[in-house]
Amino acid sequence: MLRGPLVLIALMLLTAAQAQGPQVTVQQGVLLGKTELFQDTKYANVSKNIDVFLGIPFADPPNRFEAPEAKRSWPGVWNATYHRPACMQTPIASFYYPAFMDEDCLYLNIFVPSSKPQNATAMVWIHGGGFETGTAMTYDYYGLPLAAVGDVIIVVPNYRLGVFGFLATADDTYPGNYGMLDQVAALVWVKDNIEGMEAQADIFTQHIYKWLGLVEFWLPVRPTSGLPVGRSVGEALGCNGSTSLDMVACMKQVNARRLRSVADSVYPGYSVSVDGHFLEDTPYNLYAKGDFQHATLLTGFNEDEGTIRVFSENLQYAGRDTGPSISLDELRESVTASATRYGIGDDILIEAILHQYINWTKADDVGADFLQELINFHGDFDFICPTNEISRLHSVVGDSVFQYYMTHDPSMSYLQYRNLLPSTPWLGAGHLEELTFVWGLPFIKELDGVHVYNLTSAEKALSVDFMTMWTNFAKTG
Repeated sequence: MLRGPLVLIALMLLTAAQAQGPQVTVQQGVLLGKTELFQDTKYANVSKNIDVFLGIPFADPPNRFEAPEAKRSWPGVWNATYHRPACMQTPIASFYYPAFMDEDCLYLNIFVPSSKPQNATAMVWIHGGGFETGTAMTYDYYGLPLAAVGDVIIVVPNYRLGVFGFLATADDTYPGNYGMLDQVAALVWVKDNIEGMEAQADIFTQHIYKWLGLVEFWLPVRPTSGLPVGRSVGEALGCNGSTSLDMVACMKQVNARRLRSVADSVYPGYSVSVDGHFLEDTPYNLYAKGDFQHATLLTGFNEDEGTIRVFSENLQYAGRDTGPSISLDELRESVTASATRYGIGDDILIEAILHQYINWTKADDVGADFLQELINFHGDFDFICPTNEISRLHSVVGDSVFQYYMTHDPSMSYLQYRNLLPSTPWLGAGHLEELTFVWGLPFIKELDGVHVYNLTSAEKALSVDFMTMWTNFAKTG
C-alpha cells in the first residue's frame, strides 16, 4: 500500500539532491554534475573543489562501421554524475567486465576547478591501448588530482576500439578509421563547448605525445584505403556477400560480442588507414612534405620501455623478481622477427642492428644472458626511436620540443594495482608506469582499495611534480 508514496518521496529527495550539483549549459542542453573536494596538505598543498561531469555524450549513439554523428539536443537536464560504458573490447585485456561495455560509448568526462580560473586551460587526454583496449570511464583517468594541482580543465573521451573502430574492407566502401573520427568528434565538441566551462576557446596549441610506436609513425599505416583482412572477418562470421556492401550489411547484424571475438582472432592488429578523408597519406610522407600542424611538443618515455615487449612473450615470468634468461640466438631471432614484421628484410641491415645491441665482450660465452640487450632493443625500436624522430621533425622546423625521461622503478607497478599482474620487479620503469604519477593515482580515494595509496612518500611527491610539470606545459608551453 505504501510503495507508491515511498517511491515518490525517494524521487523527490533525489531531485532535490541533484539540484545542488553544478549545472552548465552546452550547445546540446544542460549538464548536471557533482562537486568533489580534492584535499592534500602534505604533498600537493592543495584544497580545492572540482566540478565533475561524467558521461557527457559528444556524439549520437554510433551506427556500426559508420562515422559518428553530432550529438543532438536532449530535453531537460543530462545527468552527468556517473560513468557510462566503456567501448567494446577484448575482456582479457580490459579493466572492465563485459556488462560495462557497449557500442553506445561515445561519452567523455570533464573535471573543472571551482571556482573556475580565468581563461582556464583545457587538457584533452586520448587514452592508449593499441586501438584495442582502454576507456575514459575508469578511475585510472579520474582527473580530480590533475585538475586540482594544475588548476586546469581535464577532458577524457572514449572512442571505438578494435573491429568496431577500425574494420576496413578491401575497397572504398568501408575505409575504417571510425575510432579516429570519434576522437575528432570529441575534439570538435570540446572546442565548440569549452567556453561554457569558462576555458580558452583557442585550444590544442600544445601537444603531449606519449608512447609513439611503429604503428603510429614508422610503420606505414595501411597504404591503401582498405584492408583485405576485413573480408576475412566477414568470411569467418559467415557473411559471404558478393560485395563489401552486402558483407558488411550482414556483419552489422552480428552479436557484438561474437563479432569482437571472431575479429580479434583474425586481425593481427588494428591500424589506421590512408582513406583520403581522415588521413590523406602516411604520417611519414606528410611529415616529409611539411604537411603537419606545428605545435609546442612534450614527448617522453621510460628507462625500461622494452620490458613490456619481452614480458608479452614470456608471461610465465609474471610475479618473479627476475626476467627470463635470453641467449644470443634468442636475441637474434627476436630482433630479426621484429625487423621483418616492419618491412626491414635486408640481412646486412639486421646484422647492423644486432651489432649495435650485442655486448661483444660476452658474445662467445654460450651461457651469457642477453636479456638487457633485448630490453634495450625493444625499448628503442618500439618506443624511443619513433618518439625521437617526431621530436626532431618538429624541432628542425622551429617548433619548441621538451622531453622527459623517467628512470624511477615504482614500488608498486601500474599493472600490479590494476590486478593485471602480481608484483613483477624486473619490469622496472617500464611501459605505462608514469601513468601512476601523471594522474595522481595515489590521491584518488576510489583506488584506496587496490593499495595504490601505499606508494612511498617520495613517490607521492614525484606524482605532484609530474602533475605540476604537465599542467604547466599545457598552460604556458
